[in-house]
Amino acid sequence: MTNVPKSSIPTLPPESPQGIPIAAERAAKRVGWGSWLTFWGQLLVGAVTLVLLGLAVISRWIDDGDRTIWVGLSIVLAIASLVTLLISVYLAFRLTRLARYLMVPQLTPTPSPSNINNQATLALLVSTVGLALGLLGAELSTVSLLAKTFSNPQGAALPTAESTLRVLDVLVILVNSGLALVHFGAQVVNFWILRQEKS
Repeated sequence: MTNVPKSSIPTLPPESPQGIPIAAERAAKRVGWGSWLTFWGQLLVGAVTLVLLGLAVISRWIDDGDRTIWVGLSIVLAIASLVTLLISVYLAFRLTRLARYLMVPQLTPTPSPSNINNQATLALLVSTVGLALGLLGAELSTVSLLAKTFSNPQGAALPTAESTLRVLDVLVILVNSGLALVHFGAQVVNFWILRQEKS
């Protein structure tokens, strides 16, 4: 009887106690941690942004003297960016569920790597749209603020209502900048998740 060397016998990939390959388990853990980080980070920033945006809308509604079209457009873009943030929060939560199902084969349905890739790609696209909206809103509000500053030079005796700087202008810049920043963070995490799945 011929003895076959052990090195020539094909072996299966090592498995974890849960019955899945160790590499798949590690990838699922990374996807889960990244998704939870994105979920909670976006949720907290979204709550703060919602409060600031509410203050900005109330301030614009109370102040009859400020009806600048650029400020109003910046608020509309901030609302649109906030909506995309809520969608991104939902997609991040979905990714946490998919990672959990992948780590526990006993749970059904068991997702495939393509499901996670598609979900992360969709989240990346949503974050890109939100980032573009936030940057555009911040740019418009900044231009409006600069226009007011230049139209009211330092030392002017009687500034007009349109050239007076208000808290509203700063609030709108903060809201759009914060939304753009959190969308960029979500982009980085989702891109990292895609790299983990492909590696």
